[in-house]
Amino acid sequence: MKYVLLATALALIVLGCSMQDDSGIVSELTRMEREFAAAALSGDVNAIEHLLADDFIGIGLDGRRRGKSEVLADMKSAGRSILALSHEDIRIAVHGDCAVATARTFVKWSHEEEELEGRFPYLRVWIRRHGRWLAVATQSGGQAH
Repeated sequence: MKYVLLATALALIVLGCSMQDDSGIVSELTRMEREFAAAALSGDVNAIEHLLADDFIGIGLDGRRRGKSEVLADMKSAGRSILALSHEDIRIAVHGDCAVATARTFVKWSHEEEELEGRFPYLRVWIRRHGRWLAVATQSGGQAH
C-alpha cells in the first residue's frame, strides 16, 4: 500500500510538470546521481544534505519512510556502513523543472556485523528550485541476496 501511495504521488508530481527534453539537464542529473552514490559510499553527510530538499521523503529497501533528517541520521549511525555502491542503467526523464531518475543499484553493506548485498531498482524525483536541482523523493525496491 505504501508503494502504491508513493507511486501515485510521484506520478502526480511528474504529470504536474511541463514536458521538456534537454540533454544538458540529463547530463547534469546523471552526474548528480553519481555524486549521490559516491557521497553515500564515502559517508559524506554534507554532500547528501546538499542534494536533498528539506521536504525530501524516501522509502528504503526495508519499506520504511524517511525524511531528510532521518536519512542523515542513518548515515551517521555507527552500526551501518556501505561497503560498495554502483549505479547501472541510469535513465533520466525531464519534465520542465521536474525530472525522474531510474536505475539499478548494486549495494553491499554491513549492519550490526552482518554483510548484505543486492541489486535493487530505484526511482528518484528531482525538482529545480531557485535554479538548483534537489532530490524530493526516492523509492528503492527489491530483495537483498
